[in-house]
Amino acid sequence: MGIDGGGTKTDIVLADLKGTIIKKVKAGPASLRNTGIEKSCKNILKGIDKLSEVDGEIVSTFVGFPALQEEYSNRKEYIEDYLDKEISGDVKIGSDQLVAFKSGTESDKGIVVIAGTGGVVRGFNGEKSEKVSGWGYLADEGSAFWVGLKAYRKITKQLDGRGEKTLITEIVFKEWDLEDGNELNKRIYKNPIESLPELSIMVDYAQRGGDKIATRILEEAANEIFEGVELVAKKLNLYQFPLILVGGMFKSGFLEGELSKKIKDKDKINIIRPENDPVFGAVKLAISNYEEK
Repeated sequence: MGIDGGGTKTDIVLADLKGTIIKKVKAGPASLRNTGIEKSCKNILKGIDKLSEVDGEIVSTFVGFPALQEEYSNRKEYIEDYLDKEISGDVKIGSDQLVAFKSGTESDKGIVVIAGTGGVVRGFNGEKSEKVSGWGYLADEGSAFWVGLKAYRKITKQLDGRGEKTLITEIVFKEWDLEDGNELNKRIYKNPIESLPELSIMVDYAQRGGDKIATRILEEAANEIFEGVELVAKKLNLYQFPLILVGGMFKSGFLEGELSKKIKDKDKINIIRPENDPVFGAVKLAISNYEEK
């Protein structure tokens, strides 16, 4: 079983030992930073309950958690024991960044960019690892939250008469069926961690419609991500490596294209958009752990 915890949802996949998918379900968020240890684990266990009707025995599970490798590294044993008591078979946990990386490559050298609700650039070179960004939704440059916050600020400036008119405002009001700025604020502040990332989708729509502000926001997101990739590569002395791009922000062809333009050595840096979701990296790690036992 492979599990990929996220800021807004958790993907859970059950597979056989050859990696053939048996069932895939979704559960609530499991970001240790945003949701906490207890709630994250309970959301995962609720999701696993949806697999109860599947025949067979779970022999190995790998769970990828956001923020585990950062401020929750000292709680790894506790979290692993918590889940091990509730899940049959061997249970291992690790970073969602490793899960995302493995979803796109078998190599132990390379860089993964996660640009979903949150964002991070993580590099691997054997046993060495370095990261840039990934501080949480108040930072996480290039993430859906970051893009959504920038869009919200542009919308409010337009509504006040302090800023340029942007197609983002028109799209948001239409998509969310809003009448005025007060309704916008009710929607945003009810749950900013969910609502602000949704705005990133409207930014992409507006960019496709030729909106200059939306274009600038996504260009800035690409710049931030590229700077992170450059810095991580420098820290790890990586010159020829796979660059794995995962997360909902890369559904924007413009963002991916802008990032690709900035990478000059395309003969040395292999940009990979995994065919499968990051959770399949967790499946691979669960199988690998079982085979090593």
